[in-house]
Amino acid sequence: AENQILKTSVWYQEVWNDEFLSWNSSMFDEIREISLPLSAIWAPDIIINEFVEIERSPDLPYVYVNSSGTIENYKPIQVVSACSLETYAFPFDVQNCSLTFKSILHTVEDVDLAFLRSPEDIQHDKKAFLNDSEWELLSVSSTYSILQSSAGGFAQIQFNGTSSPSAWPSWFSA
Repeated sequence: AENQILKTSVWYQEVWNDEFLSWNSSMFDEIREISLPLSAIWAPDIIINEFVEIERSPDLPYVYVNSSGTIENYKPIQVVSACSLETYAFPFDVQNCSLTFKSILHTVEDVDLAFLRSPEDIQHDKKAFLNDSEWELLSVSSTYSILQSSAGGFAQIQFNGTSSPSAWPSWFSA
């Protein structure tokens, strides 16, 4: 297997709770949600492990905070990563790509990760994934795990996608 560079557009959705950013909305003119600069509050240090290059993504510096202290950070991200390309079965090549989200500083006791949707919904909802003209998405699986190290356990979520060429050359037709 050889490595191939993959450029992926991701609509990143991150939600967490901060008890220090909650308020009683009845005491503040029924205001239930505000937007704040992300730089003004604590945010989890989630990275994508497979990044090989930082691509320019639109900067969305604000997050939504509701009165119960739930913070929503939604933003588009361009991920440039390396994927394994299995060329042993040409022309039926298969491309395997992973995106692993994890905290690099905080153990699972401080920052735990969870899916916003069930792994089954992710796997069966191919509409959420837009294919390019060269590769067709065959499957997506997702797993949650805790990596143990001398510093403790670190939560991670990994998405694995398998693709194959979407158009076969006409000389491979039966």
